[in-house]
Amino acid sequence: MNFLSKQEMTAQQLFQVADDAYLNGSPWHLKTFQAELQNEYTHYLGMSDN
Repeated sequence: MNFLSKQEMTAQQLFQVADDAYLNGSPWHLKTFQAELQNEYTHYLGMSDN
């Protein structure tokens, strides 16, 4: 079992995950994720059951 697999995601994919996770849609805008990915200190960590 690999718990630390790395998968690059686009801003659109991150936005879609956030949008799907909240009942009324993502509280963040796509532009937020686009800007975040330009920051060298920004890292996202997620979990998946598949």
